[in-house]
Amino acid sequence: VSVLNCCVWSGGSRIPMPAPPATPTQLFIGGVYCDGHGSAQDVVLSPATGDVLYHVAKAGREDVDKAVRAARAAFDSTTWGIDGPDGAARGAILRRMAAALKEQAADWAVLESLDNGKPLAEAKADMEACVEVLEYYAGLAEGLGPMEGEVVDTGDADLVGRLAREPVGVVAMVTPWNFPLFQAVAKVAPAVAAGCAMVLKPSPLAPMTTLRLGALAEDAGLPAGVLNIVAGGVDCGRLLVSHSDVDKVSFTGSLRGGREVMQACAAFPRPVALELGGKGALVVFADADVAAAVDWILCGIFLNGGQVCCATSRLLVHEAVADAVVAAVVDAAAKIKLGDPFAEGVNMGPLISTPQAGNVRKYLDIAKACGSCKVVLGATQPQAAGLNSERASGYVDPIIVTDVPADSPCWTEEIFGPFLCVQRFAAEEEAVAAVNASSYGLAHAVFTSDPACARRVARRVRAGTVWVNCTAAAPAPLPFGGVKGSGFGRELGPQGLDEYLQSKAVVEPRAAGHSWNWYA
Repeated sequence: VSVLNCCVWSGGSRIPMPAPPATPTQLFIGGVYCDGHGSAQDVVLSPATGDVLYHVAKAGREDVDKAVRAARAAFDSTTWGIDGPDGAARGAILRRMAAALKEQAADWAVLESLDNGKPLAEAKADMEACVEVLEYYAGLAEGLGPMEGEVVDTGDADLVGRLAREPVGVVAMVTPWNFPLFQAVAKVAPAVAAGCAMVLKPSPLAPMTTLRLGALAEDAGLPAGVLNIVAGGVDCGRLLVSHSDVDKVSFTGSLRGGREVMQACAAFPRPVALELGGKGALVVFADADVAAAVDWILCGIFLNGGQVCCATSRLLVHEAVADAVVAAVVDAAAKIKLGDPFAEGVNMGPLISTPQAGNVRKYLDIAKACGSCKVVLGATQPQAAGLNSERASGYVDPIIVTDVPADSPCWTEEIFGPFLCVQRFAAEEEAVAAVNASSYGLAHAVFTSDPACARRVARRVRAGTVWVNCTAAAPAPLPFGGVKGSGFGRELGPQGLDEYLQSKAVVEPRAAGHSWNWYA
């Protein structure tokens, strides 16, 4: 574990950042932390400074196989799975996890911010959301009936039916780097509630809080082997999702990655849940509350530096208020302070890596070269210029581009950064058509003071989530997921639990010795 006193430049002076805390850097398999089969390691870098934070064990084929076998053994045992504890006992484990995380939230937030680069205040909010999800699924677990299922009227006086809801088995989980712990908890909590065993693989860019999740679960009494965590990159993920003893795959990541996961699962076949990218739209009608809309617009694209799958990165504004709305948004976004995630007053940190920032700058170059586009904020990147260095150049100022053509890559492609594209519209039909023209369908927003208009637009746009006069909210009791290129399956809500349960019909005669006497 590195104990460097990390610093970043800010306004010509160096601001001390917290030293990387001692935290697990090994794989978590069968209830214990262990080194990988070989000596390979991944280096985890600070997005803010480029300093080495940790060296993490890198899982190979033998390690992935060991983790899957541990999950299988746990699921097939009498301590978990179909023959294991009831929903109340599983819920109690989740409640203990929630309580411990809530007590230690400040420490977890520091680790998340160091690892991911997001401002500390955002990392603290992420920890609160994780606690909420754990507590929510604890409640759902406690409400689950016995594994034997409920009696169902078969319509046949001679036959009794039961409908059982059983855990799907061993689940392979792959999570991204933008909300590391939250993405992990959103999968692990419902899987534990359902009685599944799992192997979880976080992104190598920000794996630290996920690796620490193993200790949290162990301390809460989760049986050994139920949760296994392997670290590594794309090769590790491929080994995991294509393992022959996995019963289901839950993947959050890019559209390209989702396609590859589907191909791997088709070989068996086995079910898969995909939460992929997005190109969310936010529609502002002429009667909207402009002051409130402006703040929500900023939340929708600049939280976490825009590295959010459900970011509302396309802004559609009615022509009657477009000038006023855009001017207010530009004025507010220009006040966003970019810098050290731990510095007071900073509300946007670096992007996850130098390559990710370079990708955002590529789209800025596309906008500058476009004849009709107007870069109204972020063209010269003044704050980033004073923060980036040879070691770390992940800082990107907020970018706002107006008059973006509908066929521009800036308008159609997921940028995953603080990059807002703006168009005007004249009529509701035009706005709805523009929203639905995207190949993605994760989340959109509509701002209007007319409830009837809000209901119409919410009904007609194609997305898994529609926000009315707000953005970015993902309450634990509501399902989250997409349509079209944004994937299928749901996380959160009761539907998130359903992803880890499968139905089994059991039919038996009411009376012993009963037969149809078909061949008598």
